[in-house]
Amino acid sequence: VAGVSLPLPLLDRRRGAVEAAEAEARRGVAEAEGLRRRIAREVEEGRDALIAVREQLALLAPHLGVEAERALRSAQVAYAEGEIGLVEWLDAVRAWQEAEASYATLRAEALVRQAALERATGTARDGNDGTSGAGAPGNGR
Repeated sequence: VAGVSLPLPLLDRRRGAVEAAEAEARRGVAEAEGLRRRIAREVEEGRDALIAVREQLALLAPHLGVEAERALRSAQVAYAEGEIGLVEWLDAVRAWQEAEASYATLRAEALVRQAALERATGTARDGNDGTSGAGAPGNGR
């Protein structure tokens, strides 16, 4: 005895709808997993970028603040007393200004990186992490 089984659309009308819903659910799961991976990557990249900028700030900070201003004043006094020439004095002023400008640029970059990280994580930080408010250690900013 042999038999053939064919589903008749009249008897199995909801099977297509069930399969479509299952496919839609699988697509939703795949999209969610892709989104989860993208967010994890953005968070990791944002954290790494913020750490790199903070390391640069930490390297530059000792060259700023009170010590840098003392060195600039010393150069000004030396120039006023004729111990150094105009070129040496201008070089000291330029070096101080470049250091200050670099520091300001890096601080701005740190704030941008922090905002990107906050956007990726959906959180807001309190700003007590050395990137806002106080400036360089001993700088009085």
